[in-house]
Amino acid sequence: MTDNMDILFIQHGDYGEAYKKMLTAQKETYRDQFRSVKFVKDLAKTNNIRVISFCPRPHEERLEEKLWSIGIEKNNDLKKALYSKLASFKTNLLICRTPHLPTLRWAAKNNIKTLPCFADTFIAKSIRTRLNNYILRRALEKVEKPCVANHSLNASKSLTLLGINPSHIVPWDWSPLQAIAEPKSISNDDKPFSLMYIGVLSMAKGVDTILEAIAALKIKGTKIELSIAGNGEFEFWKDYAKRLGITSQVNFLGTIPSDSVLQVMRKNTAVIVPSKHEYPEGLPNTIYEALASRSPLIISDHPAFKGRLKPYNDCLSFAAGNADDLAEKILELKTNFTMYEQISKNSAKALKELYIGEDWCDLITLFINDPENKTKWTNERNLRYLLF
Repeated sequence: MTDNMDILFIQHGDYGEAYKKMLTAQKETYRDQFRSVKFVKDLAKTNNIRVISFCPRPHEERLEEKLWSIGIEKNNDLKKALYSKLASFKTNLLICRTPHLPTLRWAAKNNIKTLPCFADTFIAKSIRTRLNNYILRRALEKVEKPCVANHSLNASKSLTLLGINPSHIVPWDWSPLQAIAEPKSISNDDKPFSLMYIGVLSMAKGVDTILEAIAALKIKGTKIELSIAGNGEFEFWKDYAKRLGITSQVNFLGTIPSDSVLQVMRKNTAVIVPSKHEYPEGLPNTIYEALASRSPLIISDHPAFKGRLKPYNDCLSFAAGNADDLAEKILELKTNFTMYEQISKNSAKALKELYIGEDWCDLITLFINDPENKTKWTNERNLRYLLF
């Protein structure tokens, strides 16, 4: 690998905090978090590495001799604060992990070789989203880059809505999970039918849809239990459940360690991924983890999920934001024991088929070694090659 480079990462999430958690043997928040943190840490053995994180904790910390963590708050002064930091140090290479226009424009203006490496699904359902896509495409066109990378197949395909050629798009993914050997089954006994949600607690992620579906089922005489894990406004959602009259059915777990997720999922009957279309999903870890735990999935029809799983084969699917449709799918899964067992049985195969694209760490290594793509490393990794 090329040494003595000044490499900048731009991302969401506090790198410095994750670094400290890793060094003190705490639990990682999501799968592969510490693997990616360690990868960046190892780069700093021979390169100057700065990680700018858009996060609630403003900071500038020297973590190691050649490794700095910089935190910038996401507020109205973000752009000004960002440009001030960028002007204070040298940058040869940029790994931009979010489609942040000011960062991309700075990179273009300063001729910084850049790897745009996203985890976002782009949509074109309104004039506003089409305009945003156009603005982002123009910014990307001006950046010196070997490709535009995105997490998972559908999110990568969505880059074509920006007008990006499939041969210039490289999908990436995290390290593969292995499925638990034993499929799950249910029976007509007194055990509660319990659902699991893991993710950000927000309207856009569909938490309201789950709660309203459970309330609708309660009115019809079907009691469903729900465990919710993740970060967000817990008091707001507790009050939301209270107003729906389902407080006793909902358990808020807070954040659970990554290495406990499969076991927690395994204890629940099914996993819900209710993301609404406006949420810019890549392909969430929750889907991989649910399949690995052999827990049947009920997913929304979010564009990032479409075609990746097969309804009534390895999942059930409902119209995003439609609590009545979700309630029907929950009841269908609860009462059809044969279908439940078949979906659980098929989950291991579905998990293997989800993985497409370059491992994230390998992708960053390829870029650092050859940012101008002189060796044509994108040729056998781009979307057109992988699909056709």
